[in-house]
Amino acid sequence: MADYYNPSVIWPAIPMADMTMCERLLLTGMFEHDIDDDAETISFHTWTGVNDMPEFERDEVEQVLNIDDGFETNAHRLLTEAMAHAGNGGEVICPDLSTTSYEGLLQDIIKRSTHLNYITVETSFMCSKMRLDGFGGMAVLITADRILGKSTNDLLQDFLKEVDPDGRFDQGA
Repeated sequence: MADYYNPSVIWPAIPMADMTMCERLLLTGMFEHDIDDDAETISFHTWTGVNDMPEFERDEVEQVLNIDDGFETNAHRLLTEAMAHAGNGGEVICPDLSTTSYEGLLQDIIKRSTHLNYITVETSFMCSKMRLDGFGGMAVLITADRILGKSTNDLLQDFLKEVDPDGRFDQGA
């Protein structure tokens, strides 16, 4: 069995004042993180990949949902939906983020930020066995109005078009 890993780094560190409590809870559940108390920022990263099924205590989710940040965000919506899905009985809330773009969560932050104009995400694709689909990477640029990304395969295709615009090097990809 092959294990796939997606180490990622989000840059720059995000000022805590730019995040709602819902965003902070979700992002710290999805990513490993380091808090710089002096700079009042959080930097996000992961060694294995994004945790798209974080678990939170019900009272923690209720607490952040009850804080009125004055913003309607994707994070607030996702946590509200997870609470509704859990019903009254669940003490652990597990939002399913497998179909959600964390880039959208980061974009919400940029839209309101007075400190950041963009956030970048760099990801490496790795596999414990030599497999064609297990290696490479991608880079993503997130601004208030755009999310742009390219994989290493996209870049190689761009290079091939530069070298031979007529496509004689096309290998069927």
